Amino acid sequence: MPRILVLLLALGLSACAIVPRELRVTESLAATTPQQAQSGKHDGERVRWGGVIIQTTTQTNQTCFEILGLSLDSSAQPLANDQSLGRFIACAKGFYEPALYAAGREVTFIGHIDGTEQQKVGEYNYQFPRLIVEAVHLWPKRSNIVYVPYYDPFWDPFWDPYWPYYYHPYHRHR
Repeated sequence: MPRILVLLLALGLSACAIVPRELRVTESLAATTPQQAQSGKHDGERVRWGGVIIQTTTQTNQTCFEILGLSLDSSAQPLANDQSLGRFIACAKGFYEPALYAAGREVTFIGHIDGTEQQKVGEYNYQFPRLIVEAVHLWPKRSNIVYVPYYDPFWDPFWDPYWPYYYHPYHRHR
């Protein structure tokens, strides 16, 4: 009986979402979205935002990312859906390789909201909330694996060639 409990406990713990180390926080984060931060009333709030990289720009001492904001799941990974929370710009100190942090990759940040800046998206003047980044996590690429159910027409769940010896306590398996 204890083996079953240990197995169930192991399965239960493996199902829990684990937030990457650099995205874990001890203090509370603001629930502000990039759309709400466009007003400029949320400056200085500490947030955890994520989404899909649109563009990566390297500068002298920092790298700035233009991000399409998405909701995050329980492990802080962006959800693969079509519901945008708005765009934002996240700037982190140092150099981040644009070939790795390329358009289409998923990323999550922790940082402070630092005002807004206006840039063009096509011909539209868009008010981007600006995030000063403390932590960056680039998520692995999602695989497009399609699981196809397999059916074996010759499999018989009731046939076992070792049945009389395998299950009998006084006989050994041949």
